[in-house]
Amino acid sequence: MLKKRNYLNLFFCILFLLANPPSSISKIFYVSKSGNDHNPGTSEKPFYSIQKSVDSLKHDGDEILIFPGDYYESVLINNSKKIIGVKIKSTDEIVNIFPDDTKPALTLKYAINWRIEGINFCGNNAKDIVLIYRSPGSIIENCMVSGGSSSSIAFRAVYILSSPNFVISNSTIDAFSENNIMAFMSENLLIKGNNLSNSNAITIGFDAGCNYTVCEENYIHDRLLPGIKERVIIQCRENIGSTIRRNLIVERQDNSFLDAILIRGPGNPSKSVLVENNTLIGPSSQTAIGIAANTLSSVCRNNIVVGFRNAIKVKFPSTPLAKPEVKVDCNDFYNIAGSVYDDNVGLCKIGSANISSDPLFSDTVYYKLNPGSPCIDSGDPSSALLPGGGKRIDIGRHEYYQQVQLP
Repeated sequence: MLKKRNYLNLFFCILFLLANPPSSISKIFYVSKSGNDHNPGTSEKPFYSIQKSVDSLKHDGDEILIFPGDYYESVLINNSKKIIGVKIKSTDEIVNIFPDDTKPALTLKYAINWRIEGINFCGNNAKDIVLIYRSPGSIIENCMVSGGSSSSIAFRAVYILSSPNFVISNSTIDAFSENNIMAFMSENLLIKGNNLSNSNAITIGFDAGCNYTVCEENYIHDRLLPGIKERVIIQCRENIGSTIRRNLIVERQDNSFLDAILIRGPGNPSKSVLVENNTLIGPSSQTAIGIAANTLSSVCRNNIVVGFRNAIKVKFPSTPLAKPEVKVDCNDFYNIAGSVYDDNVGLCKIGSANISSDPLFSDTVYYKLNPGSPCIDSGDPSSALLPGGGKRIDIGRHEYYQQVQLP
């Protein structure tokens, strides 16, 4: 009797589902250079344009798979349907998008938790090559942003506006541009593991409203000459609680920049900013500053700064604000042309564990540490220790891991 009742319950459940099908069933659309926009967008009959696939999206979790090739179009994602969690990616090799003249290669608006992977966005005299607007929680990963020339420079390669929790990671951004990545009014950003070059103003900038941003593990190199305007490599402006961690900056060209890392106001001071475990390789010039700060209650620790005029420069605010306050400890400041600290050294809380020794790098590409480096196990004892990294954290971008000799 009980078994019969269970079968009846199952029967009625099936009838209910047939009468009331799920309102959103995700679907995969395909795009190919051999396709046609009159096709249904299946793997056998794909669309020809990426825009057609975007316009065909209907349900949360839909996907767009793009076969390799060069696509000559400007992709506009306005997402008026408020679809959530869409994935757009290449099927295998890289997909190149060449936009119409003066238009962005990608405009992403009102896209919540979207994910874009494996696409090369090529600049073409546009103000912004990739424009992100009100797209919280979305991700750009394993992409490229390229294009332009020294005589044809975009304003911003990637512009992130009003998009909290946005992630850009493991991407190569080498478009000729004033700014590689610029963000505004976007809290909790993650800018991680990117390879950036060919900027001449600000390489990475997260401005007012980008509190609690994490900028880490980026490799920044080969800026354009001459640098213009701010001439800053990483700028944290009017931020609270942001972290600049484990970035490698290698810039040996004179006149390409003034500050490798700048934490500043001017309207409101940044505060509680953590600058740790970065390796900064400068041009050994009389102009460049390693870390410049106009900030309150911030910490600068475990950094290697080599080849600058000053390692640390604390700046007075341009408006009547509280005096800056920066705790500086457990850093290696080496081959500094002028004084390690500038004239406002009294605004620093200088610890006793800073050193000025040759870091003894094992190479001039990744700037990892040799076994005898004084930076090994010399970081701040309160810093989190990486697994397998030794007795305490090292100074610099890369933690030293001892090679185990097998018998």
